[in-house]
Amino acid sequence: MVRVHDLSTGTELGCIQLHDGPVRALGILQGNVPTLVSGGEDGKTTLWAPGAEALTLTGHAEAVRSIAVAPKTPLLATGGAQGTLSLWRAGRSRKPPTDGTPDRTKPRV
Repeated sequence: MVRVHDLSTGTELGCIQLHDGPVRALGILQGNVPTLVSGGEDGKTTLWAPGAEALTLTGHAEAVRSIAVAPKTPLLATGGAQGTLSLWRAGRSRKPPTDGTPDRTKPRV
C-alpha cells in the first residue's frame, strides 16, 4: 500500500493498493506528469501517475528490491531478490512503458 500526502499540509490524501503485499522500493520518473514507480514483494513493478490507471510490469519471479531511474533518459532499472536486473524503456515522452515488457537491448558500457 502506498499512502499519498499533501506535502504542504502533511494531510493524507488517500491510499493506493498497488501490490499484493509490502512495497519494497520506490522511485519517481520525471516528465510532464511525475510518475511513481513502486516495486513489491509480489515481484511486480507498478507505475502510477495522478489521474491515470496504474501500469503493472512483470519481470521478476521474486520481490523487487531496488529501483533506479535515470534522470535525463527514459530508462528505469529494477533489481529482484533472485539477483536479476530488468531494464525498462519509458519512451521518448517519458510516459510509462505501454506494453509492460522489459527492454532487452544491450546496455552501453
